Amino acid sequence: MSVSDDTLLHYSIHKKTMTLKAYNSAGKIRWTKELPYIDYSTEIVALKDRFLFVDAKNKRIKLYSSAGKLIAEKAYLPIPTTYNSYWMPLHMAVDGTCFMFTAKKNGNEELVIMDTSNLKVLFTYKKGEFDLEKEFLFLNNTTGLYILSDEGRTLVSTQLIK
Repeated sequence: MSVSDDTLLHYSIHKKTMTLKAYNSAGKIRWTKELPYIDYSTEIVALKDRFLFVDAKNKRIKLYSSAGKLIAEKAYLPIPTTYNSYWMPLHMAVDGTCFMFTAKKNGNEELVIMDTSNLKVLFTYKKGEFDLEKEFLFLNNTTGLYILSDEGRTLVSTQLIK
């Protein structure tokens, strides 16, 4: 994975530990970080000048700079559901400015949309506000969530609050 400042990220997994190494464009190691790893739940997503890490062990989403410094973290754990079980736990917007995932809060499932620059929650949908069995969600940017029918017809075009 690479971020826009020419930092290359590479990880290896041994047992329940992920070793993440960052290299500069000349191939020199910039930093190394050991992170907890859980099969099918841990995820890393490279962004413009930072990266997201789903820390499944500690049930947190963390945002790091390309220098390996923690920028922000939130107490959420994306869960597999019918809606996203065939996707990665995080579904990125087309422009990379936000992402969405399903989580449980007080025993209820909700769809959470967060800003990739600071992990601010932009919007949440409670389960039942749309039918995830028959509708598809398309996150364009921080202001556009589209809910499409399985025939491809736009049912809802939501302008998210920032």
